[in-house]
Amino acid sequence: MLGTPQIRVFHMTWFSFSLRFFAWFGKGRVFWLFTAVFCEGLALMMFSQMAVLLLAIPALILFSWFVQMSEGATFSVVPFINKKELGAVAGIVGAGGHTGAVAAGFLFKSALDWQTVLLILGAVVVVCSFAALLVRFSPEAESESSKADQTALSQNRPQVEPQLEPALT
Repeated sequence: MLGTPQIRVFHMTWFSFSLRFFAWFGKGRVFWLFTAVFCEGLALMMFSQMAVLLLAIPALILFSWFVQMSEGATFSVVPFINKKELGAVAGIVGAGGHTGAVAAGFLFKSALDWQTVLLILGAVVVVCSFAALLVRFSPEAESESSKADQTALSQNRPQVEPQLEPALT
C-alpha cells in the first residue's frame, strides 16, 4: 500500500512534469499555479458531495494531490516575486495559508454541516484561484528565468557508474 512518502514522490514527479509542460507552451508557472489551485477547489467541492466511502477515498486522494501540487506551484512562484526579499515573501505566503486555515476553522464552528462547509471552502478556493492570474513578473526576471531553464536543459550531465563492492563470501 502506498504511504505518504510514496504518494508525495508521485505528486512531486507529476508536478514537475506539469510545470515543464506549461513552461514549454509559454504559459509558465503562473498559469500552472492557477490550474492547480482551481482544480484543488473543484476536487474539494467534489469530495464534499461524496456519500459513499469507496468514492470518498479516491476523491480525497485527488484533492490531496492537487493540494500538494498547489503548494509546490505557489512556492515555485515565490522566488520570482522579489529575489532580494525572498524570506519576507515566503513568510507572507506561508502566513497567508495559516490565515486561511483560521478563517476555515471559524466556518467549521458555525451551524452549517460539514458537507456544506467543504462545498463553500471549495468554491472560495476556485474563486481565489483567479487571483493567481494577476501575478506578473518583470521582463528581466522572465528573461533571466528563461536563460536559466535553457542552460539547465542543454547541459548534459555525465552518467556515473555506481561502484559495486565485492560480495562477502
